[in-house]
Amino acid sequence: MTQGKLIIISGPSAVGKSTITAEVQKQVPNVKRNVTYTNRAPRPTEKDGVDYNFISDEDFKEKIDHDFFVEWAMVYDVYKGTSLQDINNALDCGENIVLVTDIQGMATIKSKLPQAQLIFILPESIDQLKNRLLARPQADPEDVKIRLSKAENEIAKAKELCDFFVINRENQQENTIAEILNIINDRTVKAI
Repeated sequence: MTQGKLIIISGPSAVGKSTITAEVQKQVPNVKRNVTYTNRAPRPTEKDGVDYNFISDEDFKEKIDHDFFVEWAMVYDVYKGTSLQDINNALDCGENIVLVTDIQGMATIKSKLPQAQLIFILPESIDQLKNRLLARPQADPEDVKIRLSKAENEIAKAKELCDFFVINRENQQENTIAEILNIINDRTVKAI
C-alpha cells in the first residue's frame, strides 16, 4: 500500500489560508480530515469526534506529558492539539492529510514527521495583507499593526523552513488553489 501524504499549509493572518485549505481538501484524492483535540466544552451544534475530540483539562495535560500530540498550543486559555498516532495511522492506510497551522506548529510537525510537505501562502504584498486585515469587521488599527509585524516574522521563518511558497494574488484564489494542488500532486518544481 502506498503511504499517504502529509501536507501542512501556513501563512500570515488574513492571507486566505483557511479558505484555500478547505477548497484544497475537497480536491485532494483520498483525503482524511484530521479531528483536533480540545479541552473546551462543545458548542450546541458540535459533535464529539466529528468537530473536535472533546477532552478534559486533565486528559489534555496527560496527553501532553505522554507526547500524544504532534503539535499543540494554548490559545485564549483553550488547548488544541493534533494526535501523532491519528496522523500516522491515516498515512499508513494511504490516506492524505492536509492541515493548516501556524509557523510554530509547522516547525514542530516537521521535526516529528520530516516527510511532511510544507507550503507557505504569501500575500501579494504587505499592503494587500494590511487591506485585508483592515477590511475585517471591527478591525482595530493597533491589532492590524501587531498582525503585520507578526506576518513579517512568519515570512522570515518560513523562508528557512518551508518547501514551497505560493502567492495568493488578489481575486486569483483559483490560481492559488491550482498551484497548491500541483505541488501536492508532484507537478511542480520544488522551491529553492
